[in-house]
Amino acid sequence: MNNVNHVTGGNTFCGPGALSALAGISTLDADVLLKHIRSEASGKKVTKIKGVHLTEMETAFQLLGLKAVKISTAKKGKYPTVKTWRTDKTRPMKGRLLLYVTGHYISVEGNHMWDNNVKPEGIPLADWKQRTQVRAYWKVSGRTNRKELNKIVKAANTPKPVVKKDTKDLTADEDAKRIRRNEMVNANRAAKKQAERFAKANGWTAGHDKDGCWVNDEKGNLIVGKDRYTFDQSCEMWDALYVCAAAVADKAA
Repeated sequence: MNNVNHVTGGNTFCGPGALSALAGISTLDADVLLKHIRSEASGKKVTKIKGVHLTEMETAFQLLGLKAVKISTAKKGKYPTVKTWRTDKTRPMKGRLLLYVTGHYISVEGNHMWDNNVKPEGIPLADWKQRTQVRAYWKVSGRTNRKELNKIVKAANTPKPVVKKDTKDLTADEDAKRIRRNEMVNANRAAKKQAERFAKANGWTAGHDKDGCWVNDEKGNLIVGKDRYTFDQSCEMWDALYVCAAAVADKAA
């Protein structure tokens, strides 16, 4: 059995920890492998691994070139506790074992156990939770083959190229929309600056937020404002604001 190889960025949950001990890989590589397996099965990109299904562990063993034989522990519908299983003279004492206990995976060899919570070199099985039920276990054999794992890890670490859309490839309609939007942005900026300059010249302030825009006097009182608007309406809104503010100034004069 190998020590659990926790590395920076590695997965700290029990599934990757068990694979690390059984296959001699890091918890980071185990995490990448399990995400690949789940992504392939679901057809969606998986970014986090916490709980690991039994079938996913079996698939991981296959990809790593390991043979895993599942053995049920149920007798008359009941599962043995860790203590009962540990002291059973008929259970395997040699070789690597993966135990699926209640909601958790641990690796066992002889009377020693490893998981994601104990120290990397493991602890005596007798010092672990003795009342936890052992639902099933796998006898794991063979040497780890990293060929498939290396491919999966390399693919996961290779950034996908960002395809930039060349303006030459834009359709006439898309190009027209882009030109119109640029024109509107420039017109909007000009109209906004005009309203702000006018307000400043009179000792007022002009502002805007998601709900609209306004001009306040030197005491902060609202002189004129416009309600919520869309981007397409923003230039017209600033122009209207300027006209209204100018009218208020002329009236006051």
